[in-house]
Amino acid sequence: MLLVSALHADGLMGGGEPKYDERVSKALNELDINYHIDEDGDYRVTFKTGDDRSQLVFIFSTTETYRNLEIREITSAAYESETDTLPAHIALRLLKENSSIKMGAWQSSGKLAIFSAKISANADPESLKTAIAIVLKTADGMEGELNPDRDVF
Repeated sequence: MLLVSALHADGLMGGGEPKYDERVSKALNELDINYHIDEDGDYRVTFKTGDDRSQLVFIFSTTETYRNLEIREITSAAYESETDTLPAHIALRLLKENSSIKMGAWQSSGKLAIFSAKISANADPESLKTAIAIVLKTADGMEGELNPDRDVF
């Protein structure tokens, strides 16, 4: 709790602007990656993935702590259900896929299938780049498989 309070006072922007974590800005700028900060203070990065496809990746400014670890989440959606929940066959496919993934996991957020990786909030730029690449490649690959004729995310 103390760490989060210190972070909000020290590392995040305040006032009328969205609160965002300057550590992410610094790393993305160092990596020469273009980004947009949304109204929640989260980073939105769109990457071209080839074959006229692109993929949107979110890097969250808000972090979680567990003991002495401060953790940041990086996510990208791959599938949106027509109903309020994921169809059972899609959920099962993603659950099975989790066993072979080196970093991150598939999760459900209502009607969305999202790939998420969690890293140290203090990760160096190259580690952040690696985590982004894993999220990007995994989510875009699955989106291409589940929606071969569409590029939604």
